Amino acid sequence: MRTLLRRIASGRHLKLQALCFCLVLWCLGLFFYGLFTYPDAPYKWCGAWEYCGKRGSVIAQATFEDWKHWQGMLFASWPFGMLAGYGLKRLRRDLP
Repeated sequence: MRTLLRRIASGRHLKLQALCFCLVLWCLGLFFYGLFTYPDAPYKWCGAWEYCGKRGSVIAQATFEDWKHWQGMLFASWPFGMLAGYGLKRLRRDLP
């Protein structure tokens, strides 16, 4: 744990580095949240007011709306997380 904190606190532009680290953690957390919350995704329309998962199980419309909201958040934040990961790599100074 100390090595991780030391790596985070080393380098140039510590505030920018902390922001990049938080963005990367946000994107990873958002990805794994959806992975475990919606294991049957992607969902599609399969009848009157019904949506089905990839295994054919019927889900509620509220779950479908939640999944669409999560998907939009993931697609909107993922490019920023990728840029933050690249920036974190560039800002970090290698430790001996």
